[in-house]
Amino acid sequence: GHIKMDFVNLAEEIANADNIDYEIDEKIRKFCEQASKNLKVPFISVVGAERGCRPLFPFFNDTPSNNGIAATRDPQAAYEIAASIARELKMSATYWNWAPVCDNNSPFRASSLTRGFSSDVDLSIEMTKAYVEGTQSENVAACLKHFPGGDSFEYRDTHFSEALINDSY
Repeated sequence: GHIKMDFVNLAEEIANADNIDYEIDEKIRKFCEQASKNLKVPFISVVGAERGCRPLFPFFNDTPSNNGIAATRDPQAAYEIAASIARELKMSATYWNWAPVCDNNSPFRASSLTRGFSSDVDLSIEMTKAYVEGTQSENVAACLKHFPGGDSFEYRDTHFSEALINDSY
């Protein structure tokens, strides 16, 4: 009850803020510390910032999709964008990002046409590695998600059903 209410109040204050200033940042950190004490286990704030933090907090940077990042064909760009996202996450006391999406893009998986880096397996591997390294360079954990997420011959959303994996790489 008490922790949930504190969290709801804090989330509302953040959502209505024009930017995260020192006062809000301190409230977030104190909430996380108090939650860890009350819960008797470490409280870990986690988000899925696939497209950066802007969809979560409107005052953060807008970042391209993974597909947009891969269009640069520059692993250093993936590294730097991921590090930037990680720095913003730390401003909200979040040290674990449920990203990047590692599905290979396929017209049979409409949900991952832009969420994954590419349909080119080698490019996807290269960009994923750089993205994870960029995230971890800021002491934020990365989480590769959906991989393996199905194959290019069948459309099933692996959030809700098992997928048949017929592709081999």
